[in-house]
Order: sequence, then C-alpha cells, then structure tokens
Amino acid sequence: MGRALAVFAACVSGCYRYAPVETAAIQPGAVVRLDLSASGASGLSPVLGAGTNAVEGTVLSAADSGYRMSVSGTHKASTEGVVSWAGEQVIIPRNAVEHVQLRSLDRRRTFGVAILGILAAVAVKVIVNSASASASGDEGGTPVTPP
Repeated sequence: MGRALAVFAACVSGCYRYAPVETAAIQPGAVVRLDLSASGASGLSPVLGAGTNAVEGTVLSAADSGYRMSVSGTHKASTEGVVSWAGEQVIIPRNAVEHVQLRSLDRRRTFGVAILGILAAVAVKVIVNSASASASGDEGGTPVTPP
C-alpha cells in the first residue's frame, strides 16, 4: 500500500518548468522565479541572505516599483538546489530583477512520469502475484480431484 501511495503521489505532483516571460505580464497569483542582477542580489542580501541570485514564490502584488512576493525558496550561487522558505513576504524592487520566469506545468514530462509510475505499479503487481502463486504451489491449472 505504501508503494502504491508513493507512485500515486509522484504521478499527481507533476513536473514543472520555468519559462521566460515579460515583466509586464506578471499578475498577482503567478508563481515565478526572479533572477536577480548582481547589484540587486547585493542590495537584497540583508533580506535574502548573502549569495542569493534568484527568488521563487507567488506574486502577491506587482507595481512599477517592484514585486511583493510570498517567497517559497531562494537560490544561492554557492550551492545547488533551493533554500526553502515558509512564505515570508518580501518586496523585490524591479531594478533588482534581471530576468523573470513563469512556472508552468510541463505536460509532456508529467505524462511521462505518470506512465512510468503506472507501468511500475503493474510490474510490481505481476511480480507479487506470480511470487504468491509459486509459493502456494499453484501452477495455474485446474485442480484434479482424485476418484
């Protein structure tokens, strides 16, 4: 049951990608990654931490001056991966942003992961059924009752 739940979770979680988008297209509620300029990263280091070069999260509001975000994570130049945040609200000035990327569902990769998960579940089911059939001595034939 635990394996089936893990496969199900992997299938429904989906695969996401970030694609470049024009800054004017960013609306509240959008999930984005803001790549910071060198000067922007330096200026925001007291808030985001030293070495932060990108911020991920949900845009709460967008103004000419910047973005108010609920931050889900930051990227550091010195480490791989994302440093998780708990949704703290941070204002990122527009002049600190070098590139904006919008998060969207990658349907092709999600479909591929779902198919692999289903195939893995079927393979496990077949293996378990054949192992239990051999262990019980059942060869799959019709039982013969002696006269």
